[in-house]
Amino acid sequence: MSPKLALAALAVITTGCELDAFTDSHRVTEEFHFRHDLAPGGRLTVENFNGAVEIEGWSQAYVEIDGEKYASTKENLDRIQVQVTPSADFIQVRTVRDTGASRWGNMGARYRIRVPARTRLDGIASSNGPITIAGVEEVARVRTSNGPVRISRSRGNADVDTSNGPVEIREFAGPANIHTSNGPVTVNGVTGRLDIVTSNGPVRAAVGDTDAPVRLRTSNGPVTLDVEGGRLSDVTASTSNGPITVRLAESARARVKAHTSNSSITCKFPNMRVESQSKSSLNATLGDGGPLLDLATSNGHIRIEPR
Repeated sequence: MSPKLALAALAVITTGCELDAFTDSHRVTEEFHFRHDLAPGGRLTVENFNGAVEIEGWSQAYVEIDGEKYASTKENLDRIQVQVTPSADFIQVRTVRDTGASRWGNMGARYRIRVPARTRLDGIASSNGPITIAGVEEVARVRTSNGPVRISRSRGNADVDTSNGPVEIREFAGPANIHTSNGPVTVNGVTGRLDIVTSNGPVRAAVGDTDAPVRLRTSNGPVTLDVEGGRLSDVTASTSNGPITVRLAESARARVKAHTSNSSITCKFPNMRVESQSKSSLNATLGDGGPLLDLATSNGHIRIEPR
């Protein structure tokens, strides 16, 4: 078989009784399968207007794209196209909806994509559905309007945005910029600069040794940070409604600036020197000083604890 396979065509149309959010009660689907070679370090983009996108890195030298289109009627299904535009070092995947397609039925496409591990994910986007990425060495931009984003066992410079849904990143080598309007954010193992913003939801982050700044912000929810190594950089954590908890090595060196409007602050380290303190504010130095821990909440307790 030629290493350059343009399209393995297989279309299977089925009907079922899956109830959607609109008036139609039946859903029609059609499977699609593509396979294309991709050079090491090549790029992939996915633009999906509706539906889940799952991407996993593997050891093969080609991209395999499986999935299905779905719609509430056969007429709408026929108005959806999956367009794959390949070249030696770049593959573009798009779900295109014909302008005559009904806007009232639930329609879109689900993708299951396997890529060479060294692929750069230059832009992965969907409007209504989860995006899952695992085992890829270069993750860049990831967007979905309504749905969770999960990234694991990957690396790169991640810029993640979802309007309504949780974000979870684990075992990620490199910086991460994360934004969600409504949903929790959980991060474990990011090794570069970390910037998290959510309007409504808790923020939980665990980082190892890092020389890059960490910023954690939420309007409504608790903020928890575990620094699992002995080295840290500047930390900014803020929330309007919720407690803040920071856990550090007992021998940590840092400057502490903490303020809460309607609660108290707890910070007990054997090497702590208090410069000024009240029930709702604290300025202190841990060890010989170092990076700044800038912590602020309007309604909630602040705790800085030894691990």
